[in-house]
Amino acid sequence: MGGRFAALVGLVLALFALTSLTSSPAMAGPASPAGCTRFYSFDGAQIQIDNCPGSGVSWAWVLGSANHGSSGWTELNVSFANGVSQYFTADANKAAQNGFGWRITSFKVCTKWWVGWSPPLPIGVACSVDTPVS
Repeated sequence: MGGRFAALVGLVLALFALTSLTSSPAMAGPASPAGCTRFYSFDGAQIQIDNCPGSGVSWAWVLGSANHGSSGWTELNVSFANGVSQYFTADANKAAQNGFGWRITSFKVCTKWWVGWSPPLPIGVACSVDTPVS
């Protein structure tokens, strides 16, 4: 079943990528008016937030941006109503997900990449604004 679910998610994301525009700040666009999953994009990264997944209180998924090459990564920082926030990362063109015990109220996504290879290895950064989750 995991393989079929992953294939379905991949198909949904491919269709979403064909119909969405990347902008700054991150833009919201619900998958369907009745659904709980919300889709967002920023600087080539794709984000999904679900506050009613059926297997916990919330989960988030991110596909890392490849806009700045294969050495880049995407950091997704989610915030909760209790003031706590957590983050996780995904490498360029790789997906990562995480489940949480609280409802996600907002998020901020940053794409990061190495600018040079000689010390001190400066990092380029592009971040969205703090985006509320409806």
